Amino acid sequence: MLPKLTIRVARDEDAEAILQIHYAAVHEFGLRCYTQEILDEWSSEVNSIRIEKLRRTMIENPEGELWIVAESNEQIVGFGLIVPLNNELRACYVSPASTGKGVGQAILKELESQALKRGVDFLQADASLNAEGFYVRNGYSIASRGQHLLRSGRKMDCVLMRKYLS
Repeated sequence: MLPKLTIRVARDEDAEAILQIHYAAVHEFGLRCYTQEILDEWSSEVNSIRIEKLRRTMIENPEGELWIVAESNEQIVGFGLIVPLNNELRACYVSPASTGKGVGQAILKELESQALKRGVDFLQADASLNAEGFYVRNGYSIASRGQHLLRSGRKMDCVLMRKYLS
């Protein structure tokens, strides 16, 4: 566990840090399971356009998303996202430098707690192949194997994971 790990609701000004963590985690850990082309589409380089787009999405919040971040020493080291209306766990990412220190578990635990508070009795996620073990270790089961459709229409192998919370 990192010293003084704090979990809080994300703010739109966290958008750049969230995108940087996403990019670093995808490109460092995804390479074991996916081609470079898939990784580049899954998470392209962070730029001002991507940052502004995420900031707007976080402010407008059309899907009722709940974003959280994990901070250690006032530095964002991970983030997570659920869409309660869809029972969807959409994201749980940790910076490569903070991996293996309990950050992902802390984020997941908080997301599950927040889901329960919103009346959600299970969460499901289209998990990447490289994240399957993490979710299994945290009580998720494999519902099916399939493919996630990327923006271009290209397909990315994934695992539908599910956990009943109550």
